Amino acid sequence: MTKRLPLLALLLLVPACAAQQTTATGFIAPTTPLVAAAEDPATLAYAAPAERLAGYRAVIIEEIAFRPGPAAPAIQDPAVLEALRLSYRAALSEAFARRGYQLVAAPLAEGRTMRLRAAITGYERANVALNVATSLLAAPVTAGGAASESELVDALTGERLVAQATHSNGTPFLGGPQNYYREHGHARAALARHARELAARLPMAATNWAVR
Repeated sequence: MTKRLPLLALLLLVPACAAQQTTATGFIAPTTPLVAAAEDPATLAYAAPAERLAGYRAVIIEEIAFRPGPAAPAIQDPAVLEALRLSYRAALSEAFARRGYQLVAAPLAEGRTMRLRAAITGYERANVALNVATSLLAAPVTAGGAASESELVDALTGERLVAQATHSNGTPFLGGPQNYYREHGHARAALARHARELAARLPMAATNWAVR
């Protein structure tokens, strides 16, 4: 056990090697102020009053945008970016489905529908070759991560209901230590975390169905 402590200590220092930060690219218009979230001051968020969020049953997920912030790669790899978009969209779909929301392509005839806009604003890869080399001596020394901005609006009126700007840098707890050896493992795990956090700002949809 004592031999593993230095390794764990090194792993916990790895996030200093990833440089993602919460962004304000303008993707989320400044119509309502975002404030530091109680659970994480690095996350900026807004949620309408609980009574305003009641009654929604469905979500339309728009195409995932890319709005590069200061920590985005200077040169984009289209294949990597498309893979991250697909991964983020899948994570959003799963997160909202788990909270009971229907995923639809158009507003419901009965029951309120939200429209979800989301953008990847930064991402970073782990240097797998370097991590493998340094792991032979001690521990991986680079990590990945991602930043995103997202909002939910009423599908008919455009009124903002929830918004979030956040980021996550790689740690041993972001998808597990194996993500140090996957170029974009931390980025995918970060976006999945952001999806869950956004969905959690809404009530469970099952409690809304009686309100139309």
